[in-house]
Amino acid sequence: MSKAGLPNHLAFPVSIGQLRENLGNIPQQEDIVVDYRYYRPMTERRSQKIKGGSRKYRDTSGDIIVARYQLSAISLTTPNFILRSENGLNTYTKPKWSVVLSPVSLDDLSLVRAELEREAYQKLRNWFIDTNKYAGRIGDHSLSVEFDGRQLCYHQKDSIY
Repeated sequence: MSKAGLPNHLAFPVSIGQLRENLGNIPQQEDIVVDYRYYRPMTERRSQKIKGGSRKYRDTSGDIIVARYQLSAISLTTPNFILRSENGLNTYTKPKWSVVLSPVSLDDLSLVRAELEREAYQKLRNWFIDTNKYAGRIGDHSLSVEFDGRQLCYHQKDSIY
């Protein structure tokens, strides 16, 4: 996504350059793919329709940074076109390190930036260093940094297959 498609009341709290600088010298520095993403909240009606399901999902609408490591297992049903090395969806033959950045309200921008400087960059750096032990292993690991309107919250998920 380009920043041009973003509504006027939102802004990304960090640039790719700032993120790389604040993560410092981590082992995955050259392998991380950074992406901007804009989450459009669901309408109330749509939200009510899906709440009846039995599976519980974490609301990710407040996530501002999601760091992720993913390497998938190849199965007999894995399509060959996905396994091609030039395919961006290929997490089967090479591990994928990524960071997804999401915008925040302009009203919250200075608070979010201060909180990122205060603790989030260090937590992200530590997560990348710690998760590097899984490099080359099949699994899905993520650290989400969420802004709840007052402070940053962290959610870590580790799935080893």
